[in-house]
Amino acid sequence: MSDAGAPAGWEGILEPGERVIWQGQPDPDTRWQPPEGRDLRDGIAMSAFGILWCVAVAVNGSIAWVVGLLFLGIGAYKLAGQPYWQTRKLRRTTYTLTTTRAIIATETGGRRRMTSYPIDAETPVATDGVEPATITFATRYANGVAQPIGFERVRPGREVLGHFRAVQKGQA
Repeated sequence: MSDAGAPAGWEGILEPGERVIWQGQPDPDTRWQPPEGRDLRDGIAMSAFGILWCVAVAVNGSIAWVVGLLFLGIGAYKLAGQPYWQTRKLRRTTYTLTTTRAIIATETGGRRRMTSYPIDAETPVATDGVEPATITFATRYANGVAQPIGFERVRPGREVLGHFRAVQKGQA
């Protein structure tokens, strides 16, 4: 394989004939978002249980109240830690759309990770229609729950979606 046509830094990553169409990062104004739905419910429930356990057991003079700290910690993580780490991850993410695939590259905790997803005419590409846009193109299942995969909070969303459509039509 010849890397002669690959942009700097892409040697050994792009396939022969593959070109970078668009590259960007999530909106720099990405801010911490409070949890919603199941994470919010679980976080409140775990925190409340942890507090109640600590108080109820401490009143009896037992050292077992420390077990409640575990539940309190898990609840606090769901309420604040998880959204914080998601925001931190987005700030260290780069998105790339090539003539054949979408690539998500992240660098967190000193570890680099790159995942690619083929894009063709059959790929279900969708957008949430807001700006900055989230454009989804794959789904992963974790614990029986479907989680969409895509470029989160990109600007300009319509332009990036247009690039996806061109790749799907083979016009990129």
